[in-house]
Amino acid sequence: MKVAVVGVGNCFSALWQGIEKGEVQSLIKEKIGKYKISDLRFVAGFDVSERKINRPLHEAIYEAPNRVDWVRIEKSEGWCYPAPVLDGVGKWVEKDFAPHNIKKDLETWKRECLEALKESGAEVIISYLPVGSERAALFWADVAVSAGLGYVNAMPTFIVSHPQWDKKFRERGIAAVGDDMKGQLGATVLHRWLVRLLKMRKLKVEETFQINVGGNSDFKNMLERERLKSKKISKTEAVRSVVPYLEDENIHVGPSDFVPFLKNTKLCYIYLKAHQWGGCGMEIECKLKVNDKANAAPIAADALRIAKACMDNGIYGALKSPSAYLMKHPPVQMEEERALEETLGLVKALE
Repeated sequence: MKVAVVGVGNCFSALWQGIEKGEVQSLIKEKIGKYKISDLRFVAGFDVSERKINRPLHEAIYEAPNRVDWVRIEKSEGWCYPAPVLDGVGKWVEKDFAPHNIKKDLETWKRECLEALKESGAEVIISYLPVGSERAALFWADVAVSAGLGYVNAMPTFIVSHPQWDKKFRERGIAAVGDDMKGQLGATVLHRWLVRLLKMRKLKVEETFQINVGGNSDFKNMLERERLKSKKISKTEAVRSVVPYLEDENIHVGPSDFVPFLKNTKLCYIYLKAHQWGGCGMEIECKLKVNDKANAAPIAADALRIAKACMDNGIYGALKSPSAYLMKHPPVQMEEERALEETLGLVKALE
């Protein structure tokens, strides 16, 4: 199964290095369709950093500002190609990313990217673009459709969840999973479960917030608040779907700050206030500490294999149940149990 990657950063590095280490326990199933994670072959990468482009893919994944270094991958068949910068580099991370200054019109960029994908034999593409890369995200979705590749959108530009793109995917014979990847057990999943627990115990949630801090380039990029619109919507709607009655002033979900020494560690702080019998209130405060990239990798491994296995079986368009389980802003929000049950049903049908 040949995979192309947009954004040769920490998320991709953690995915590949985890596969190299033989990780399997975090997957929803060891085999999906014909594919184990050991069948994923990374045949092309696209990035804007001068440090990474025009280098073998197994070398590019260790270049700054990447921080994941669990195991050394010694060889690869893939190459890291230059991608158009567009809006993919925020002002806070420009020096870290060291973007190239290659000047080409967008049609030339598209043609050359399609040529590289064709030469690589890629069958599925995953977008790991930074938050706020709206133009770049749309460019790569268009490339995926033009190339006829299975598509996974790990970033919070609303593509797979948009009916217009779903129509394009169906017409082109593409299976797609998106948008905005959850962690295996990340802030959004934990927050939703705590809210659901209160509801199940007949307590009415009155106020809630979620604050996240981390030390990788994702969090540094998000210091530029103008880039956060779709990310904040994605994270907020994932929680609000469980408590739709909450007014805007009573719910806050979103990234907060960048702390360099945390590196790939993410800290999440969740607060909930609920109404109890007799007008009394109860409060929950919760802290989650997790390696942000290890948390994301198994989700990508499942999404990629589901997309390709569905295409092998003639199933096209936005995949609703897998997207609801694996992503924050799917075409249809579902409770985790239902989304997992339906996803496992789909996976069984793909055997």
